[in-house]
Amino acid sequence: MNKIFKLIKYIFPITFEKLDQKRVRFKNRKSIKWASQRSEDADEFMKNIDKDVYEKTINFRNNFKLNADTILSKLDTWQGGGGAYDLLYFLIMKTKPLIVVETGVASGWSSNAILSAFEDVNTQKSHLFSSDLPYYNTEESKKTIGILIEEKYKKNLTLCIRGDRECLDKFQSILKEIHLFHYDSDKSYEGRKFAWDKLNSKFSKNSIIIFDDIDNNFHFRDLVEELKVEYKIFKFQNKYVGIFIYGGKFKLNNFSEK
Repeated sequence: MNKIFKLIKYIFPITFEKLDQKRVRFKNRKSIKWASQRSEDADEFMKNIDKDVYEKTINFRNNFKLNADTILSKLDTWQGGGGAYDLLYFLIMKTKPLIVVETGVASGWSSNAILSAFEDVNTQKSHLFSSDLPYYNTEESKKTIGILIEEKYKKNLTLCIRGDRECLDKFQSILKEIHLFHYDSDKSYEGRKFAWDKLNSKFSKNSIIIFDDIDNNFHFRDLVEELKVEYKIFKFQNKYVGIFIYGGKFKLNNFSEK
């Protein structure tokens, strides 16, 4: 039976993705309800924090989506959808983090948003460390990882495609501090816990922590309750993203001014 599911996933990836999302939503209806009851509008949040940066974010979002849709329409393989890439762009523009780590690259929606923001605020010293694993175990799938990332931005990118277990171990060993962490890979509770346990010693009191798809399970809820931190939850394409500051208070600090 597993072979049949894998075959369907390979031949009809978008259909499989939609059906799988419905299955997951039914299975995780309690965690979805928890996230939904606490969510707020991301656009209002960004607008209230900084209207000028918000307007730049809207321009980026519109232009990037148009270009991305054109590129992805020509592909034969499906890499999965993008996360809350506009929110990531806004946060990078606002806080100018020097070291960013993300898990889950896929086509590169989030990666390109982060790297574009580096460029737009002229943070030449900023660097993105990205972990991913090919959606399918084929050479074509490997080649399309990060296909949306513009070539001119890759000088600020370290991409590892050997999965979180190996990539995060590598990042943990070479990085002294992580200013922004964006998790969007293994959706399981265990996968999230592994990444958190591996990297949390590298976070400072101002580090921004972002978990995508928090409606899949109660990992985010359990984590913020354990840490006793303020948090924000936003809805993005029928899914939810959770954000908190490692030090507890939800205050966006500018890392480049340290």
